[in-house]
Amino acid sequence: MKALAALATITIVAATGVVLATAAERTARLTDPAVTSPGNNVTVALRQPRAPDPVSVRSFNSLGLSRVERDHIRAAVRGQIHALASRNADQAFSYLAPVTKDFFSDSGNFLQTLNRQMIPMMHAKRFLMAELEREALDAVQTVVLTGPKNHEWLARFKVERQPDGSWRVKSCHMELAKGQRI
Repeated sequence: MKALAALATITIVAATGVVLATAAERTARLTDPAVTSPGNNVTVALRQPRAPDPVSVRSFNSLGLSRVERDHIRAAVRGQIHALASRNADQAFSYLAPVTKDFFSDSGNFLQTLNRQMIPMMHAKRFLMAELEREALDAVQTVVLTGPKNHEWLARFKVERQPDGSWRVKSCHMELAKGQRI
């Protein structure tokens, strides 16, 4: 059962072809609006993410997450995206929740699996943090990614609070954004 739950952490609805680039080129191309200064003249033209299901997901504001907790959740997701873009397997693995680490067993296996199954994540050009929601005891951070061939993807990172109060990525589900075609 644990294996089936962990396997769901790398679900993807569609995949695209990719032109490989060096780690330095990938990191240089990745645009993070939170760390991009206005003087860089970077334009991030991303569509609004889909609306959440109001019955199963409630806003973090209504559940009492503080601004500090929200910032920590987003920092964990942002850190993992940057680590994946630079192909830093150990750093990307460090952002995972223990149950997910147990499933992949080591950072090399984790990165190898994502290279095969989450191409848009691994080759993202830009990303934008969107909605932050709660789903049961976890937080769900929606991220809009611009992947290969400028397709937009919605990545829903499920993030779990650890006993020490930190937040770690438990899973990520990706789907092509509404209106996009491969």
